[in-house]
Amino acid sequence: MAIDRSLTYIPVERIPAMPEAISEDQTDERPCLHCMMVELIDDFFAEYPAAGGEPDTVDTDEVLTAIAKTVAELTSTQNGTIRQQMIEQLMRDVMEYDTEFRQEDATGSAARH
Repeated sequence: MAIDRSLTYIPVERIPAMPEAISEDQTDERPCLHCMMVELIDDFFAEYPAAGGEPDTVDTDEVLTAIAKTVAELTSTQNGTIRQQMIEQLMRDVMEYDTEFRQEDATGSAARH
């Protein structure tokens, strides 16, 4: 079943790639999954521009649908209670990070972790 949504495009600023690890301790760290996902989305829309969108825009509906499908796929094997808890945690996290990122934007900070 397709979800009907109005198209929303947002301009994006390319987020610089994570700096290369410089110490021996840092070389053993896992990469930031959030940064990898943002970079993947940036690269995707650079190669496959949003339909009707300006250059350097992201089709938010397409991104949200992809995230929703990913969450649904990752949680589909869980029982209903656990799945519901995971979805509720996701909603809380979205609201928390939205507040954090808005505060960072207002102060000019760019620490997105």
